[in-house]
Amino acid sequence: MRAQIRVGNSDVCEAQLPGVLRQLGAQFGPERIIRVRQAVMGHAYARKMNDFLLVAFKYNKLEASIEVDYENMRAPSIQYMIPESPATRCLYTAAQTRELDRIAISRGDGTGFDLMGRAARVAFRLLRQRWPEARKIVISCGGGNNGGDGLVMAGLAAQQGLEVSVRRLFSPEKLKGEAAEAFQWALARGVRPVAADAALPEDVDLVVDALLGTGLAGPVRADYARELERLAGTGAPVLAIDIPSGLHADTGQQLGPVLRADATITFIGINRGLLTGQGPACTGDLYFDDLQVPASVHDAISSDWTLLVPANRAVDACLPTRCPASHKGHYGKVVCLGGNTGMGGALLLAAGAACRAGAGLVAAITRPEHVMAGLTRWPDVQFSGVARAEEALSRLEWADVVVIGPGLGQDDWAQSLLNAAIRSGKPLILDADALNLIAAGQVSPPMHSDWIATPHPGEAARLLGLSVAEVEANRFLALENLQGRFGGCWLLKGAGPMWIAGEDRGVAASAHAVLAKGGSGDVLSGMLGALRAQGLSPSDAVRAGLVMQQKTARSLERHAPVWACTASDQVDALARLNVIEAV
Repeated sequence: MRAQIRVGNSDVCEAQLPGVLRQLGAQFGPERIIRVRQAVMGHAYARKMNDFLLVAFKYNKLEASIEVDYENMRAPSIQYMIPESPATRCLYTAAQTRELDRIAISRGDGTGFDLMGRAARVAFRLLRQRWPEARKIVISCGGGNNGGDGLVMAGLAAQQGLEVSVRRLFSPEKLKGEAAEAFQWALARGVRPVAADAALPEDVDLVVDALLGTGLAGPVRADYARELERLAGTGAPVLAIDIPSGLHADTGQQLGPVLRADATITFIGINRGLLTGQGPACTGDLYFDDLQVPASVHDAISSDWTLLVPANRAVDACLPTRCPASHKGHYGKVVCLGGNTGMGGALLLAAGAACRAGAGLVAAITRPEHVMAGLTRWPDVQFSGVARAEEALSRLEWADVVVIGPGLGQDDWAQSLLNAAIRSGKPLILDADALNLIAAGQVSPPMHSDWIATPHPGEAARLLGLSVAEVEANRFLALENLQGRFGGCWLLKGAGPMWIAGEDRGVAASAHAVLAKGGSGDVLSGMLGALRAQGLSPSDAVRAGLVMQQKTARSLERHAPVWACTASDQVDALARLNVIEAV
């Protein structure tokens, strides 16, 4: 099965076309598509028709057609090639990964240059596997060990007869340690680095980013910023070593221009900033190799943050085993509260997700006008329409877990329902307007600790009295402050969702554009309610919910256009997870 792509007429400037092709490479995989010179972004629309994917690109006075193997198209989501091992149990700061290197060297696992050589060989092997037809390669190197990795890669490329151009942002006489060794090693293999302000070669097949590494803590220097912009202008795919240059290794904050990678490979320990903040948008597919460093090295470093790779987990393994002789009462009763005037759909999404995620019984309390629509969409749910909170008290008493917030609103009706839910003392899932009411001081937070709050960055900012930019600049600190101020278990949504529950804290390697639709958070809150009702602890429910969410997102991305998927599709995909995982 093949897909035909046609480039047609339009007013897009010439500088945009190679970036369009780069986007194609990201969507369709590493196959060589076409060679066109110069530049950066473009516009396209796509639709599947019969067995072809038709993509029209607008470009002035140029026509071309490209064929791509449709059966082997990659999913458009980020891939996390992170094996389960002692090295990937935790996430590390830049200082901690440097300490891992030091411990490995001190325990006789190789010299610093030995580790650099191993890293370069692993990275070069990935380069050859992922871009097998790349012949003309640009490697841009800084003056630290990250640049040393790039220099060794350049020597390996030269040995294999590839046309490699090394650009340096360092003075050779100022190199020290392993970086100086790598420079001499590369020279001995015919590599001749040039200053970074030299002209770039034409028709570059691949760029390797070995500029800044994980040590960047302040704004990107002007000379590095200019080089990053030049490299981006090639329109070639990018492989980043350790981390995309310009990204903060601890927080995922952009510290200036960032050269967005198609793939990033990192070693020995995984830095926190690769997985959250702007990290997922900049790293592309993330690969990891422990360089044969033993588990005892990682045991010597204490890290506060664990790593969850949902792609490595089976959904069934996250859930309690179901006995053939069990009945609905064994799997818990969930009540979902919300659906104020004009917002009934949010509650339906949460209640439907609670059903799909395994709750034995689900009830929904909403405005009376939404009951008919609710029963039509979800006859599995026991809907009640209430005008006053007092009418909901018997249902709250009945519930094992209460989900409140989806479509709740912030009027008197909403406030009274939230106060009633909190006074019930039941385990809670707090989302959306439940959090906004607490942030506004209109409702006091629960006094007990058995609750999960699921803010997106905007809601987190309101709760902390910060801007969204301040939250996103350090999501780790924001999450710690939320728990320190309010207690409970917190799940901060977004790319690289992260949670904290006492000493249990972690980040999920998960970033999916398909979740960028209204209602995705309502679906997640319903799933969490069902998981808590089945007996999972708050942190275990969060882990299981994130695995479920990743699996549903992955399935939708494989079977439908990302832009066409809705939150309702996420709910329906839950019913197909076992089938999807077996494919």
